[in-house]
Amino acid sequence: MKVDWARADEAPLVRELVVRWWKPGHVLARDEALLRWQYRFPGDEGRLSVLLARVDGRPVGFLGIVQAPFCRRGEVVRGGWLAMWTVAEEARETQAGLGLLMEALRGFDVVGCLGFNEQAEAIYRRLGFDVQAPLPRYVALEPLGAPASAVEWNDAVWERRWREEIAPSFVGTARDAAFVRRRYLEHPSYRYLVRLAEDARALVVHRVQDGVVRFVEALGDADAAAALVRLALHEAEGAWLADFTCANEEHAEPFLRAGFVPETSLPEPPPDRFEPLGRSPRGLGGAFHGVSAAEIYATRADGDQDRPS
Repeated sequence: MKVDWARADEAPLVRELVVRWWKPGHVLARDEALLRWQYRFPGDEGRLSVLLARVDGRPVGFLGIVQAPFCRRGEVVRGGWLAMWTVAEEARETQAGLGLLMEALRGFDVVGCLGFNEQAEAIYRRLGFDVQAPLPRYVALEPLGAPASAVEWNDAVWERRWREEIAPSFVGTARDAAFVRRRYLEHPSYRYLVRLAEDARALVVHRVQDGVVRFVEALGDADAAAALVRLALHEAEGAWLADFTCANEEHAEPFLRAGFVPETSLPEPPPDRFEPLGRSPRGLGGAFHGVSAAEIYATRADGDQDRPS
């Protein structure tokens, strides 16, 4: 068995394997542009960030990895988020799945995963991942917002704020200007609303779909971020649900100030999946290698969990 990165021209093969082994009709099987965007290999246009396990040249498993620089209190290291890990039924005895995962651990300083089943969770725990399941989620039912002021996105202004004020104490994927622009403003398929408070005191990013306001970023001053959250809710007319999921509960403060409550406080949890709306069996779990769950800022956007289900 050999484990190596897929070539860029193997994108159609990866799409085929998604259909065959993961889920027929999955968005990454239908949308090659999205697949190439998500699994780009930084610095190498000839490869996809998808590990393929092959036996005698025949693919038997794959592991997608979303590559992004990781910030550990100002230090930038290699980060990878596991997204879609599977092996053909007939190859389960080859340990191809373990081979794929071990290759990922060798290649990155920090490895994270959001969303997994009980079998994967057991493997992560055995390999020393810090597992948190489910991640804290905060919701607002029939949310009410309020007008507030925001300024236009400015790469230079946010970059200065990020490097001088946020990065020195931040643990998570580096949310510098390049990340925000590529991940949200230039997303090939979805429209995100990126909001800055005056003087870049806070950054909030959200997407609206089917009456649900899904927040994926809230950084900076808690009061300024809360005002941006209220503004988003004010503009999302007819919204019946809003949510934010983050591994570190400290980053939920803007949402608590905007009237959100912990999902666990409700008698019945609302849907937590987009397109189609539905409820996951276990909620969204997180597993982290090279960093503890207690200190990391990780939202749904890190592990490809803000796209259609």
